[in-house]
Amino acid sequence: MYIEYRSRSGWSILSALSGVLGFVLSWIPIIGIAFGDILGLVAIVAGIVGLLRPGARGLAIVGIVLGAITVLLKSIPIIRWL
Repeated sequence: MYIEYRSRSGWSILSALSGVLGFVLSWIPIIGIAFGDILGLVAIVAGIVGLLRPGARGLAIVGIVLGAITVLLKSIPIIRWL
């Protein structure tokens, strides 16, 4: 019996994990300042690479969306400061 294995892209998983972690950490004041933007950018870049590879496209899209929301939320105080 042959069982079909559905591969998941490591980039997509990295994108989703860093997107969720960055989004959650962005609500914590001191930790969010340090890690929110970094994890948001990692989620966006890894999500784009994950979309180009075969595998879990849904996880890549989730990572890109959460990464973009995180970067936007963290950049609002910077925009007001300028």
